[in-house]
Amino acid sequence: MSDPLDAPAPSVPARVAWWRRRDLLVRVVADCVADAAARTVLPAFWSDDTPLTDAAGSGDGPGLDSLGLVNAASDLTRRLHLDESGQEERLLRQRTLGHWVDVASAALDHYDRTVTFYTSGSTGAPRPVDHRLADLLGEVAAFQPHLGAPARLVTAVPGHHIYGFLWTVLLPACAEVPVWDARRVPAAGLPRRLEPGDLVVATPFIWQQLAEAGQPLPRGVVGLTSTAPCPPALAERLDGLGLERLIQLYGATETAGLAWRDAPDAAFRLMARWVRSGDGVTPADRSDCPPVALPDRVRWHDDARFTIEGRRDTVVQVAGVNVALDHVCDLLEEHAGVAQAAVRPLGPGREGLKAFVVAAAGWQGDADRLVAALHDHLARHLPAPARPRTIRIGAALPRTAMGKAADWDAPAS
Repeated sequence: MSDPLDAPAPSVPARVAWWRRRDLLVRVVADCVADAAARTVLPAFWSDDTPLTDAAGSGDGPGLDSLGLVNAASDLTRRLHLDESGQEERLLRQRTLGHWVDVASAALDHYDRTVTFYTSGSTGAPRPVDHRLADLLGEVAAFQPHLGAPARLVTAVPGHHIYGFLWTVLLPACAEVPVWDARRVPAAGLPRRLEPGDLVVATPFIWQQLAEAGQPLPRGVVGLTSTAPCPPALAERLDGLGLERLIQLYGATETAGLAWRDAPDAAFRLMARWVRSGDGVTPADRSDCPPVALPDRVRWHDDARFTIEGRRDTVVQVAGVNVALDHVCDLLEEHAGVAQAAVRPLGPGREGLKAFVVAAAGWQGDADRLVAALHDHLARHLPAPARPRTIRIGAALPRTAMGKAADWDAPAS
């Protein structure tokens, strides 16, 4: 059976006016505002009439004060390049989400060639990354045949991050399918809301919650997952619940999608947009570009397929000593009391490392005992600069809303 991706990619329309699908633009603008406001209230519940400020004290919207309004307007302007049209000045004169959507729509009618996304900050401060809209549309058009013809797209991810923008904004704009925002319901209740033929776009964190609900899925439901590794056991569990296929997408904010697979034991295959160049990749239509390093260490099987072998070593200096954070993390996870661990520098102005640990069965409920045991364990294997100064115990490793590794506070010592 031939793979649909071996067929010629469909032509990419010269201009897909995704923002003219108001439901799509409302999601993108709402997610931008919620992010800038650092609100936990989900923007999936907001509408055109949602006030951006909260003078009435309803608590239904982002509740921006005057400074927050300026910050949100600046963030939206940077992401969608509203300043190219001069429309951005209108934002601060408006006070509802719908009015901001109107401003963004008018601006994008004038200029839509570039979209800016921000890295997650999992390896440092978030950085802006510009992408040409034509490149992103090309990725969606080339991969779209592999997704079949979904009856509906169900999204559990925000639309202003690159994963969500590609597959919950551009894809439905190109395929002309309706979108339902699953963030309106708990992940455990999602199976009862799915319909035959749905395409569900989520992260491993959301898929795990859905799997734990244990509810069978309707026939013909296909899933996409990205932003973090998907454990093979999770993919197998979802298969047992009736998920027709789970497509794992591999990429980064800097590159958009790089590769994909639809079986947990399969190699990743490069997307049509990329070709191998040494140990990295280059755009297929721009061979003069320098190679892009992959986010992880990989083993190439041929020029199109690779297997991920582990994280790239992250080396930092502590007291003049080079320390591989991955090695420290591996040592922590070798201890019987540790199910998972993460290690990071303490942060600006503070010398040393910090660790976050999820306790294994048999060690839960006695954090002091586990911390003491881990300090002893590390002292036997590492020099003093490489040992975390603080070890925090929690129920799960810190994650962002997109399921990516997040930072955590460490007590001053």
